[in-house]
Amino acid sequence: MKKITNWFPGIIVAGILALTAVQCNKKTQIEITGELKRWHPVVLIFKGPATSEQSKDNPFLNYRLDVTFTRNNTTVVVPGYYAADGNAAETGKDAGNIWKVHFLPPDTGIWQYSVSFRKGKNVAVETASSGKPCFFDGTTGSIRITETDKNPPDFRAAGKLQYAGQRYYRFSNGECFLKAGAGSPENFLAYRDFDGTFSQGETDYTKTWEAHAVDWQKDDPTWQGGKGKGIIGAVNYLSSMGMNSVYLIALTLHGDGKDVWPFTAPDERYRFDCSKLDQWRIVFEHMNRKGIHIHFFLSETENEQLFEADEGWQGSNAFAMSRKLFYREMVARFADLPGITFNLGEEIAEDQENETGRGKALSTDQLRMFMHYIDSLDPWNTPIAMHTSSNDQHREKLFSKFIGEPSLSCLSLQLESSLKGDDYVYDQTRYWIEKSASGNHPWVVSNDEQGHFSTGVWTDATDPRHDTIRRNVLWGNLMAGGAGVEYYFGYKTGCGDLDCQNWRTRENLWKQSKVALDILRSLPYSTMRPANQLTRNKAWCLADDNLSTILVYGKNQTELRIAVPDSARYDYSFYNPITGLKIRGKENLNLRPGILLYVPKELRNIDFVCVLKKTTGM
Repeated sequence: MKKITNWFPGIIVAGILALTAVQCNKKTQIEITGELKRWHPVVLIFKGPATSEQSKDNPFLNYRLDVTFTRNNTTVVVPGYYAADGNAAETGKDAGNIWKVHFLPPDTGIWQYSVSFRKGKNVAVETASSGKPCFFDGTTGSIRITETDKNPPDFRAAGKLQYAGQRYYRFSNGECFLKAGAGSPENFLAYRDFDGTFSQGETDYTKTWEAHAVDWQKDDPTWQGGKGKGIIGAVNYLSSMGMNSVYLIALTLHGDGKDVWPFTAPDERYRFDCSKLDQWRIVFEHMNRKGIHIHFFLSETENEQLFEADEGWQGSNAFAMSRKLFYREMVARFADLPGITFNLGEEIAEDQENETGRGKALSTDQLRMFMHYIDSLDPWNTPIAMHTSSNDQHREKLFSKFIGEPSLSCLSLQLESSLKGDDYVYDQTRYWIEKSASGNHPWVVSNDEQGHFSTGVWTDATDPRHDTIRRNVLWGNLMAGGAGVEYYFGYKTGCGDLDCQNWRTRENLWKQSKVALDILRSLPYSTMRPANQLTRNKAWCLADDNLSTILVYGKNQTELRIAVPDSARYDYSFYNPITGLKIRGKENLNLRPGILLYVPKELRNIDFVCVLKKTTGM
């Protein structure tokens, strides 16, 4: 499979082109839906054999659809999936003759496509030559793609989010991505309006998201006569607060919530709930349109060996066939979304061994195999992350083995920040960025769970200013060169990691996080690196190599001493990190080595941000 290797082609100025007609060299009826524009998901719909989710001849396992798209020197092989009647989100049907493929056009112009549709035992997880061609196999055609017409925050304006060989993700248009958002509830998808969604646990944590139904807007999506308003409204609310990421787990069986799975039943591993997954897709597409990144966890720590344990596989190289099918289905249905990261699992490889073995820690070999397998299926180079244990020794021992691993893009840190000191998030973030860079493959490092499991981030009612989280977690990660944060809600906060369904409970923190993102985005942060030697205070500093831009974050200080090596002229301003209020300093100041800047009175008892921008040299 040849994958797209260059998603940063620069801005293309395109004329107004007519939407495409489809030309096929076989009399095969193909329907194409979606806007035929660059970076917009496009769906090819095929009529194949009539079957069902429960058919004895399993349509998920014994058929395989792949479509190869080509333009100039670019070739993309895209896996497809069985889609029941093609409208299952609305009808709830589990039977039909429809197969689909999702294409995310990386460039404008005419794309040729050719179709492979094969049947055979276990063909979906076998090699490309396995099985026999059938039905619409061999169909060819073309589609014409025009330039995107979307604007931010819609991710379709920027393209596919991908690893770019540095500590920040980039979109196809070259724009860097800093995140802040919700790390809870982890069972975001345990939503009662999704088909086949219910609790398997002693406590029912399934959700209505009723508190956010008021945030649903006219023309927003719903399904089945008005379902979905609560969860769509929740997405709208988070986006309206300037947040851009949500952590969610797609498989919580035998875990904490026991209420999210993509299968037709909790004990099924080879058949997928078409209507439920179509409904997930509606929400995911809306998230991306609202500028919300999907941090898609494929497992949690209690079920990371679920497939292998259920099939009796053992050993450090165990890779169950059902897991391969699960990965293929998730890639086929969701990898084309512009803003999504696949995370192998929560607290990955932390041994939770129990009598069934489902929670037994995955081996290093297994983790490599899983990443490589997903990579081999995914033509869009979707970033792959791993989430860490909160145990420092476990984190060091495990992830040191993956330095230089080309398939691993992001380290998603869990840090008990409240127990380890003010600099802990900063130190760990910087440590893993620098350590991964030593292997010539620097990771994107985010902090996606913080504090003790019982507390994490308190509600505004309990902790209205969130001083510790703002200072040590949010700014700690960003000032170390980190990619951002997703906030974890502890079990004892009254709106926690399983039961929360009202994101307004942390509204003050969303506001403070937006302040931080806005400040960083106003600067060339992707070219800046930690440079704490430039201050003689206990403060964190980022600067570019030429010291053209210097960013300082400090706490509880009355003065700031800047230790630039040579005199130069700068404009500087202070900012309140709680409100974002800009307090102008001076313009064209002769910044001499060791010069003293006085922190504004209103910021001396809290924390402050100082931005210095070079004007002209001496």
